[in-house]
Amino acid sequence: MYKRQVRGRAGGGPRRVDRGGVRREPRARGVAALSFHGDGVADGGVQEAGASGAAAARDGTRRAGGGAEVVPLRGAAAGGLGGGAGDGVGRVFVAGVAFGDHAEHRYGGAAIGQCEFADDRGRNVDAGACREAVRALVEDERLAIGVAREQAVICGTAWVEAAIKGLDPSANLRWYVNEGQRCEAEQVVVRIEGLASKLLTAERTALNFLQMMSAVATKTAIYVDIVKGTKAKIVDTRKTLPGLRMAQKYAVHCGGGTNHRIGLYDAVLIKENHIAAAGSIAAVLERANTLAPQAKFIEIEVENLVQLTDALNAGAKMILLDNMSIPMLHKAVAINNGKAVLEISGGVTLNGLRELAETGVDRISIGTLTKDVKAIDFSMRFDAI
Repeated sequence: MYKRQVRGRAGGGPRRVDRGGVRREPRARGVAALSFHGDGVADGGVQEAGASGAAAARDGTRRAGGGAEVVPLRGAAAGGLGGGAGDGVGRVFVAGVAFGDHAEHRYGGAAIGQCEFADDRGRNVDAGACREAVRALVEDERLAIGVAREQAVICGTAWVEAAIKGLDPSANLRWYVNEGQRCEAEQVVVRIEGLASKLLTAERTALNFLQMMSAVATKTAIYVDIVKGTKAKIVDTRKTLPGLRMAQKYAVHCGGGTNHRIGLYDAVLIKENHIAAAGSIAAVLERANTLAPQAKFIEIEVENLVQLTDALNAGAKMILLDNMSIPMLHKAVAINNGKAVLEISGGVTLNGLRELAETGVDRISIGTLTKDVKAIDFSMRFDAI
């Protein structure tokens, strides 16, 4: 169900929002409630105390489903169960990788992990008896082995660790395949020691992130390998799974790809309808440069060589060549002569990828990296320590 966004300044006094008689109270408000980088209350009345920029939750923690578990914030603005940690100056680190110019650019988010746990724990129902029965059966300490059932590029280790340690802070994880490295079929990738009841609760959430993120990283690596030896970079798009954009963007990075704009707020992509509304390519570029001087980049889409020439004459620095033939792409690269960054988009397949890269373009954007995901098969096996 759609829930209204809540706006306010981070760290301010609480604002209460009623929906269907349920009272909800954001604890540390940023730009938008119920987004993975905002602040508010998740489904089922689960509170999320996210922080935007350097602001943190008042008690320094972020609470999981029903307040049952507490996950400490790491850094000035943390990703909670999403595994991100900020440094207070707008950069975000996940598994030792710095990304983004804004605190909103954190890979993952507490709401994602909280909702995953809420799905297993039950939303607004009393599932305590079932959980207690599981605890009674398997309360001792156990060893868990994570095994890849197929070749993959491993991605999502920080998410796995956050899921496990969010329930069992004393758990010990040892990775045999590091983030961004390749594994073989039937290879053990991680060894986990911890309380069996906690590991069993966190298992599905941890594996869900690992199988999805490794799938994106693996697919990206296939495309990256094909264009090796050319100047072309493989670039993602905004065609991501709802709620998982930052996790998928990070997975593209792990697979050797390049992140395009994160959303509609950090860069500008001018398309056909924008040009028509403004009246000309020169007019729309002038307006965009005036209205969005802070944009990471301003890119304009062109459909033919005349539009390409107009864009170059208007000072375009990044140009998207939409659905051009191979001969036309060669001509476009010659006309450009290094003046602007050239990107290809539309109808890109594995079979034709190398030929596209050899035209001399700088970037090839591919929506299928993140929107058509076939999970990598992982399993977790338990044994006594």
